[in-house]
Amino acid sequence: MKKIFQLTALLMLCFLGACSEDGLDGLSGKYDMEGRVYKNIVAQSTDKLRKGVKQLNLKFADEAGNEWDLRLGSKDWVLQNGVFKAKLLEKLEESDIKSEEDKIKPKEPLTAGLLYSIVGQDTIASGDLEVTLLGDTYYIDGLFMSKTGTQYSCDYKGPITFEIGEDDPEASGYTTVLTTSPVYLLDANNQPVGIVPGVSQYSFAVSDPDGNGVAQFDLINKENMPLEALAGQLQCDRQVGKPVPWLRVMALPAEWGGWSWGSYFIANDAKQYILEVR
Repeated sequence: MKKIFQLTALLMLCFLGACSEDGLDGLSGKYDMEGRVYKNIVAQSTDKLRKGVKQLNLKFADEAGNEWDLRLGSKDWVLQNGVFKAKLLEKLEESDIKSEEDKIKPKEPLTAGLLYSIVGQDTIASGDLEVTLLGDTYYIDGLFMSKTGTQYSCDYKGPITFEIGEDDPEASGYTTVLTTSPVYLLDANNQPVGIVPGVSQYSFAVSDPDGNGVAQFDLINKENMPLEALAGQLQCDRQVGKPVPWLRVMALPAEWGGWSWGSYFIANDAKQYILEVR
């Protein structure tokens, strides 16, 4: 009876062990995986994709000459510590290929934190790559699933020298709209009583990338001025008869209410009217 109990317990342990093996993760469990250790970098370049994003291109080779093509989306010119997500590389349609360079160009450019990869001739479809830099040594470790269903473990340990380029001047995303209007003569009650001849008010309304108004500058200058002729240094003034050009600012004394209008910028969620420039 004792032997039967021991045999039953042993069978239960074996059954539990088999069940736990089935629940292992697809990239970290005990499944068939091709391990690749790369020793050399055989090609390296950097492409500027768009505002703030570069593509770091690395091609590794192992001792047998097998290659690993790695393209990383990065905000920096130098590869930084972090985890990158693999994305399936899809090439351009035949009708969109106009040059030899287009044959290797992806249909969708990378963004920071994503990667494209090809192990040998096998295109990677998913997985993660961890990058660790200690001193001058990079530790690059990837666990991938290819388009054909093959799993790969790809590793590189060694130095990598990156060439730091220069970012192109890029638009800030801010926009401005120019409107032109007459310059009015005002009476003591701030009511228009006439138009100042020979001059115009050029108002520049500035908006941030989200379309929110952030400033307005009212420039007084000769009438019918071309846009490029309005550039230059300006003085602030509130006297309509002052020789042009000047930046229009207006303010009432405190005893008259202390109201201000004219040129301003937004700070602390409020219009800050410009009264002088130093």
